[in-house]
Amino acid sequence: MAQNKTASAGASSIPERLTALFRKIDWVAAVCIICVTVMLATLSVLRYRAYDIRMFDLGNMSQAIWSSTQGRPLEFSYRGAPLSRLALHAELIYFLLTPLYALFPSPITLLLFQAMLFGAGSIPLYRLAYRRMGNRNAARLLTLIYLFYPTAQTAVLFDFHGDTLAMPLLLFVFEALDRKDWRAYGVWLVLALSCKMYIAAPVCALGGFLWLKGSRRVGALTCALGLLWGALVFFGIRPLFAAPDVAVQQSSALGYAQFYFGEFFTQLSTTWLPRLAHGVAVFAPIIPVMLYAPYWMGLAFVVAAPVLLSSGPGPSFHYGSHHYALVTPFLMWAILAAATKLNNTRPETTSHKRPVTWPVALGATLGMTLLVNSQLVNTPLSPRFWSQTTEGGRIHRVYHRTARDAFKDRWLAAHVPDEAALLASPLLAPHLAHRYELHVAWPSDGPPVSLEYLLDQVDHVVLDGLLDYLEQNEQGDLIGEVTYDWEVLIAALNRPDYGLLAAQDGLLLLRKQGVGISDVDWEKLTLAQSVTVAPAHSAMPLQVEFANAVGLVEGSVTHVQGRRYRFQYVWLALEGISHSPSLFAVTQLGGAEHARILHIPTLAMAPTKYWQAGDLITEVFEVELADDILPGLYTVTVGWYDSTYTFAYATDGRSQVGNNVQVGTLELSDTRD
Repeated sequence: MAQNKTASAGASSIPERLTALFRKIDWVAAVCIICVTVMLATLSVLRYRAYDIRMFDLGNMSQAIWSSTQGRPLEFSYRGAPLSRLALHAELIYFLLTPLYALFPSPITLLLFQAMLFGAGSIPLYRLAYRRMGNRNAARLLTLIYLFYPTAQTAVLFDFHGDTLAMPLLLFVFEALDRKDWRAYGVWLVLALSCKMYIAAPVCALGGFLWLKGSRRVGALTCALGLLWGALVFFGIRPLFAAPDVAVQQSSALGYAQFYFGEFFTQLSTTWLPRLAHGVAVFAPIIPVMLYAPYWMGLAFVVAAPVLLSSGPGPSFHYGSHHYALVTPFLMWAILAAATKLNNTRPETTSHKRPVTWPVALGATLGMTLLVNSQLVNTPLSPRFWSQTTEGGRIHRVYHRTARDAFKDRWLAAHVPDEAALLASPLLAPHLAHRYELHVAWPSDGPPVSLEYLLDQVDHVVLDGLLDYLEQNEQGDLIGEVTYDWEVLIAALNRPDYGLLAAQDGLLLLRKQGVGISDVDWEKLTLAQSVTVAPAHSAMPLQVEFANAVGLVEGSVTHVQGRRYRFQYVWLALEGISHSPSLFAVTQLGGAEHARILHIPTLAMAPTKYWQAGDLITEVFEVELADDILPGLYTVTVGWYDSTYTFAYATDGRSQVGNNVQVGTLELSDTRD
């Protein structure tokens, strides 16, 4: 009987414990943490799915972590050769992500993990604040300040980086330090250090600060751990994984300093004001409490100083840089130190001046945080987030996934071989990262590798000839460049060993002629592209003129076989061509979605900038119509567009030169050869 009572009591204790745990949770703070985490995770994924993230950095990290799942230690393509991340910033923490990435192999996995880890950083911060202040409202306010701190959110929304992962880990470090749990302190400190090589610097700064504040032993050990870790990584791990045939500017101590700070004095005359402005943006939210925690504020300034003094690309001192993620934990402790000081201050009975209280200080700091956030961070808190997009939607263009973005997913999956060595557009590359060789042709951190060298290294090239990427300049204007990938396209098509394999709606796949492919098979595999330019020997009758720049002499389309068609156009360069040297032509099939045909010959093989008035240009090109274009009768129209216009990628009236003209009809049957 006694045993039954004991068993019954034990069984009833389980729901009682769950109830007690449920009651301990601060659901106000929990809901805020969950909502902000979900928001940042959603926006990060939307930005990726909207093809608004470049290969550098998310694509590089995805390729590196994927390669580890294949037995290669964090290798990614760097300047035409494989290189381990351990030879650069040495983000050892990525090895801990390898099993997760093996289960869910997608860049989205990294974005979700980063957002969730950022949200998890609220937990130690809440505990720390509640322990110090003894008040839930104080803990809630500090948690909200962290969740909405501008440079914290911009770091989470800026691709994927090791220092962004270190941001919440440092909050775990501070919480363990406060309760003197030295085992947990050491573990969290090592995890934070493993996120990136230069995190050793703020850790050493923390150790020095603790030593000066009287915690001599902890400070000395913390500083020693930072120095030892930095030395181990810089002089041990990095050289061990350095590739001898790849010149890495940051490989030596002198090269590292030169890369990040070498241009500071030469840039200072033109960048001192922007540096000051970005520094103000980073520290502006904590102005209400800045004077109440001078020592912690000084430490935060020390951590931020290298970023503000950096001359790295980006520019790296921009407030949206992920480097400021490391400053955020120190700012949070500075805010808490100020609130604790105000909480412990007793007003003098003889003083008639009303003292500042911690609720006022924290409330004002939260208000400043939200105000700066609304102006600098592209989230629903910002008015610009709700601005009309070019598609007429009610979400900011950065997160707006268009029908063409969905088409890109399908086209890349259908046409790009899984294991092919690629040279890719920087905006398409992150969606093709699971391969050993994936190069992008755009200036990076040093002298770029020549296009010819990269074309020798790969066997496929995938580009977006109608690049629909826009970004906002400092004045708030949208700028775009449809020609971004054209240099690579021109270089590839002017080599005899490359041919066009597939083309649809501006997306282009080129292939190098490999071993075992005969000339006959090569001709069948690739889409023929040719152009001739010759002086017109007599007056040519024109069907139409495109704004006195180009005249159409003749246009026709003929069926080759199956879904392959041959287009031929004869153009006459008019007097106005000298004033419009950056034109490109597009043929469209009336009523068919994603069926724009970019004229490759006059874009890549004989661009209009080389035309002279009176030249007769004949271009012939083949097109393989996609299976998703339904059989039927289509009108064929052609038009010219000015590539210098921001919205030239849309090939509509905003960049149109003259009027489009119908040149014939195309009958697509259901027969496939």
